[in-house]
Amino acid sequence: MRHVSISDDPSKVWLTPERVASAMGVLHWDAAHLSAVSGVPLATIVGYVDFGVALAVDEDGAIKRVLLEKVEFTTSEGEPGIVRKAHVTGPLSHVTFGDNGRRRKRPKL
Repeated sequence: MRHVSISDDPSKVWLTPERVASAMGVLHWDAAHLSAVSGVPLATIVGYVDFGVALAVDEDGAIKRVLLEKVEFTTSEGEPGIVRKAHVTGPLSHVTFGDNGRRRKRPKL
């Protein structure tokens, strides 16, 4: 049987560029959105995710706080993972494709 550890405890969760990129992917966020909701400058987020430039402690904490509201960081057999929290509802993306392939906004729930 597989054991999966799940944590949303900020003291037990560590961020890596890959984890931040994966969390943004699960949430369908781009770096600009993460910047807006965390207060961390866009250039800092891009530098971290794309180039591995180290974050300051307060920037790491701000990103972690925002992400831990929406996702849980997991570890299964030593491999890190990310899952969206159950209470995060609604469509993953605000855009869908109509019958003819044109983009259209999804109706609000």
